[in-house]
Amino acid sequence: TETHAAIVNDDHGAGQRGTPPETESGWLAAALTSVLEGFLAVIAKFFLQISSWILGAAGLVFNSALELSVTEFKSYANSAGVNLAWETFRDVANMFFIFILLYIAIGTILGLGNINLKKMLSRVIIIAILLNFSLFFTKVFIDASNILAVGFYNQISQTSCGEGTAGGISNAFICKMGMSNLYSSDTFNNAIAGKDAGQILSYGVLGSVFMLIAAFIFAAAAIMFVGRTVIFVFLLILSPLAFTAMALPNDKYSKEWWGKLFEQCIFAPAFLAFLWVTLQVVESVSLN
Repeated sequence: TETHAAIVNDDHGAGQRGTPPETESGWLAAALTSVLEGFLAVIAKFFLQISSWILGAAGLVFNSALELSVTEFKSYANSAGVNLAWETFRDVANMFFIFILLYIAIGTILGLGNINLKKMLSRVIIIAILLNFSLFFTKVFIDASNILAVGFYNQISQTSCGEGTAGGISNAFICKMGMSNLYSSDTFNNAIAGKDAGQILSYGVLGSVFMLIAAFIFAAAAIMFVGRTVIFVFLLILSPLAFTAMALPNDKYSKEWWGKLFEQCIFAPAFLAFLWVTLQVVESVSLN
């Protein structure tokens, strides 16, 4: 009996010295949480890297489109192809003046009330002279727009974060907005230190969405600047016809041409001006 009691007491003591079930479950939950947080950290960093690559590609496309439309457009405007096309349309426009003069002559003979001989004839002569300078006048407006845009371009490029201007405007914007190091090891590890699974996932998702939105803006702006370049080329080529249309009694075509020219001339300086103001605001906020 005494031996049996000793065995029971030894078993009871061993049971007291064992790990409680609550401690084992807590350790297991902590291990699972740690594994989950590590897995989410890898996923978050992966999406941040993918988003940063997309943002970088969109930035390069934007820089190329901007240079094509602003800093390098003069070489396209002075190309032999544009000059040859303009000369062709100029010759066609000069032939139109023959028909305009015939219209004025017939209207004067028939006594049409809407024909003012002196006014229309003087207008036709002036436009016939200006027609030969239509390419020059169009280039003056475009060059003035691009010179103003280049001023903002240089100001924005100089705001890059100590990395020079090699990255162009997109590099300056990405750097000032703090998107250039969202996925770097130091920044990422500091951001998720002491955070739970939900916060780690939120950091990855929000950071990726932020960069993808910026990439979309760069891509959309690149398309608009490429379109600006194409429109300018057509405006240069068709400028003789636009000047000729001003000699017509009920002219609406030259107004459309001038409206499109002014619209595209204003676009680049206005866009870069707003971008420069945005960077100045971001920089002032970060300093404060």
